[in-house]
Amino acid sequence: MKKFSVICAAAILLAIPGVAQASATPDTTPTTPHSFTGTLDVQKSLGIWTTCNVDAKVQVTSGVPRLQSVTLSSGLICPGITFTGLPSAPLDVSALPVVKVPAVTVNIAFPSGTCSGSLSFIWGGNGPPTPRTITFQDVLSNIPGVPASSPPCRIRGVLSQTAATPPLSVFNP
Repeated sequence: MKKFSVICAAAILLAIPGVAQASATPDTTPTTPHSFTGTLDVQKSLGIWTTCNVDAKVQVTSGVPRLQSVTLSSGLICPGITFTGLPSAPLDVSALPVVKVPAVTVNIAFPSGTCSGSLSFIWGGNGPPTPRTITFQDVLSNIPGVPASSPPCRIRGVLSQTAATPPLSVFNP
């Protein structure tokens, strides 16, 4: 009876939205993650949006997707924006098409600032259209500022999966 109770408790936990782990296909090797590139606008302490070229990598191991890395380039400010806490915990897909990357920290060199928390985006994939897309929307994709009284890191724009990697499909098992 004790084993039955444990099995029932595990089944209930997996049925609760946000507790089930994300699943994705196909698996990747450490040298060939799924690559997404594009242009994003970011804003923190400056009153204007800064446009950056972005290269994001998603690693899938045993069907579990994680944000592996994010690199920003172009201009004077973008290379000074870094993401830490990667690779991330498994992506939260309980509210697909909204996907959440838990516990991300963004450090900005100029003007100096930090943001930390979850990063949400809209997943555009699992079939046509190809390429797959990740859409960041102002407000939905904001990461809280540190300290909490400081402005959030605001992100908007679209990244597309490059043709060099197989199409990524993300789903809630």
